[in-house]
Amino acid sequence: MKRLAIALLVLSSFAERSACASNAATANMGATLVAAISVSTLNNLNFGFVVPGSTVGTVVMLPNFGAPRSATGGAVLGNLGSASAGRFWVDGKAGSTYAITLPGSITVSDGTNSMTVNTFTSFPASTGTVPGDLWVGATAQVGANQVFTAPFSGTFSVTVNYN
Repeated sequence: MKRLAIALLVLSSFAERSACASNAATANMGATLVAAISVSTLNNLNFGFVVPGSTVGTVVMLPNFGAPRSATGGAVLGNLGSASAGRFWVDGKAGSTYAITLPGSITVSDGTNSMTVNTFTSFPASTGTVPGDLWVGATAQVGANQVFTAPFSGTFSVTVNYN
C-alpha cells in the first residue's frame, strides 16, 4: 500500500510539472517577393594584341570603359585591337544592392599552349546597385618567349547575389 501511495505521488508530481512546463506563443510572418537578380554579358574581356618578350611579363586590363591596359616586364602592348574590359549588365529589384564574386585564376589556351589570367578586379569593386553595369578586368601572366599558335581564349564566371 505504501508503494502504491509513493508511486501515485511521483506520478502526480510529473503530471503537474508537465502541465506547467509547456507554453505557446504566436508570431506573425511575412515574405516580400522580388525579381530574381540576373547578370548578362555585354562585352568580353580581351587583352588585345600582346607581344611576348624574352622575360616574364604581365598585361593588366583595368575594369572600366576605354580598354585601359598596361604592360610590365617582357610583355609589350601591340595594337589595341579588340581590347576591352569585360562588361556585364546586372538587373533585378531596382535600388537593391548585390555582392560580386570573381574568379581567383583561370587558364586560357590557344589549343596547345596556355597562360594564366588572375587578379580579377571589378567596378564597382565588391558591391553594386541594381540595375547597372559591372566592369571586370584582370591580369594576364605572359611567359618569357611565350609560345602561341593562335589567339588565346577561355571562359570565366562572374556571380552576383542580393545582399
